[in-house]
Amino acid sequence: MNELISVIVPAYNAEKCIKRCLNSIMNQTYRNLQIIVINDGSADGTKKILEEYLKDDSRLVVINQNNTGVSQARNNGIKRATGKYLYFVDSDDYIKSDMIEKLYTQLSKSELCVCGFINKYHDREVEGPLPFKTNGKKSRDEYLQVMSEYLYSVYFGALWNKLYLTNIVKGKNIIFKKNISLAEDFIFNLEYLEYVKSISVICEDLYFYYQEAEESLTKVKDAQYLWDMALIRYKYCIEQYKKMGMYDNCYTNIDTAIAYELIGPTYDVTKEHYKGYREAKQFLKKLYSMQITREAIKNMKQPQMVHRIAKICLKLNNYGLFVLMMRIWIKVQR
Repeated sequence: MNELISVIVPAYNAEKCIKRCLNSIMNQTYRNLQIIVINDGSADGTKKILEEYLKDDSRLVVINQNNTGVSQARNNGIKRATGKYLYFVDSDDYIKSDMIEKLYTQLSKSELCVCGFINKYHDREVEGPLPFKTNGKKSRDEYLQVMSEYLYSVYFGALWNKLYLTNIVKGKNIIFKKNISLAEDFIFNLEYLEYVKSISVICEDLYFYYQEAEESLTKVKDAQYLWDMALIRYKYCIEQYKKMGMYDNCYTNIDTAIAYELIGPTYDVTKEHYKGYREAKQFLKKLYSMQITREAIKNMKQPQMVHRIAKICLKLNNYGLFVLMMRIWIKVQR
């Protein structure tokens, strides 16, 4: 069979990379594609480039919209999609020539297909993780178990190494949450998994995840914002794991991921150049007074020094000591 696959590409100020991305999609060995590019209010030459590509490939659909963010761009792409399957690509990345064909071939055996990827830097390539050791169909429970061990990994959170069934996405009204600006794709995947019985795994790197530098992963300016976004994700993660009957099997792994999420904001607010001692103390009190935080510290595996300091200070209910001990530890590491 040669069923239509809708490929959704959100693009914002992508003039430097959109040609590479589109060429890799248009040159796929699997030809029956609907290629939907959502130009999300680009202020550079992205629109002009897309207009040129429209002349050469009838499979291309371009949506020009005001800048509303990647979540709304993807949602608008889903609305326009008419294929039996959905695939997402980021405009700064590109894919191997047979990627879509391989995903499509394997998806016939399940409701979701996932593959490996390569981290692409300007001077080198680094293979991403392959959490599964063998190709083939995995039960949802098996997938969720392994996923709980890799909650930090983009392998499970990303969209672009997966092929989805359109009737699940549209039929269950699975959309990207506009109020979440970090790991919105992770939440999308969690919601999709609720309606899946099995997942096909390809232990091969088929996607090139392009990064300008190793530090070019999502950056945030504010520790509070970082934690707020993480809190939304993990609360939803816990809710979905419970709904799918796997929380009791995986809560230690989930709590470990939450505890590791605490490291960044704890370091940020206890550095001496932060807003001040009092502000740092207040932030830590707010952060570590939450039940989800305390459970994570209690149940986590392989605690780091940050977590050991947290346990001592929580037992003493002394957040001032928390700040001072963290500042000493930061100096020791220099």
